[in-house]
Amino acid sequence: MLTINRPVDQKPEDVLHTIVKRIGDANRVKLKMVKRYHRYFFKVLNDDEKKKWMKSNCGVIDDIKTDQDALDFAIKLRAIQTKHDGDMPIHVYYAPYLNENEAAFIIMGPHIIQDGIT
Repeated sequence: MLTINRPVDQKPEDVLHTIVKRIGDANRVKLKMVKRYHRYFFKVLNDDEKKKWMKSNCGVIDDIKTDQDALDFAIKLRAIQTKHDGDMPIHVYYAPYLNENEAAFIIMGPHIIQDGIT
């Protein structure tokens, strides 16, 4: 989880899209799992899959208002199993109203992808 000063001049959806755009396509976030030879590998998403990923694995969560709410949400995300062919294991959510002055990005996924170690 990453907290930031809440932007007051942008809509929450625009902030989320800006961050996802800045992550870029070269980053290892926009991946899916592919099973080959009884092992899982990561494959970069094509354009249609990226649109599906944005709809299914990204979003603005308005009802996270405290650190505990954010932790509970992250724990629920962590419980999602992604061990099937075609699964997209990275989730990016934006909580614009974490508290009075802050917003948060909650990014969840396998640590092997986020660290860049394969």
